[in-house]
Amino acid sequence: MKLKIAIKVILLSPINITDAATGNAGYAIYRDGVVGTPQWHAGLMNSPNSSYWLPVTHIIGGELVSYTTMNMFIDGDNFKGVYRPNQAISSQMRDMVIVAASRLRDEYIPYYVAAQINYPSSLYGTGYLYPEDITGIRCDGIVEYCYEFWGFRIFGSDLNWDISTATAGNWNEHSLWGVTPKTQAQNYMTLVQTTIP
Repeated sequence: MKLKIAIKVILLSPINITDAATGNAGYAIYRDGVVGTPQWHAGLMNSPNSSYWLPVTHIIGGELVSYTTMNMFIDGDNFKGVYRPNQAISSQMRDMVIVAASRLRDEYIPYYVAAQINYPSSLYGTGYLYPEDITGIRCDGIVEYCYEFWGFRIFGSDLNWDISTATAGNWNEHSLWGVTPKTQAQNYMTLVQTTIP
């Protein structure tokens, strides 16, 4: 496990891992209000709280993965909470989650509705998916990819939970509506707080 993390750190360089995440940095956040549906919307905090400039990484509609202000993420009184993986996560690993989200943003990945993440089937069986391999992503895919890349299981069977590994089984298990932002948070994660960070 330590060797796998060391290899991933090298492959995601250049990064600064001397700081440790504080506050809500590296945690997932959710709101309701996806127009015309009972669905939620997901994002990741890349800053300790909402007073920072552009503290949220998320994707919406046909847009690219991007940073945004908290008031662009939340619309009215629809904030549902801050969540973390069920497995304990250190502040240093939350920093690595932020790095993964930043790398997704740097790739200008567009929205993809049919699965949490999309990538060419030619990559099946090749190992890890890196941000440059991903051709489309949903908001819940950002959350799942950034945690599972570092070994923090969110959703999926024992065989197909790691969305960051390129297999047909993983793609199929994380496609369509087997998991949604709402079920991801409520059924597979731990609530940290219900107040806006």
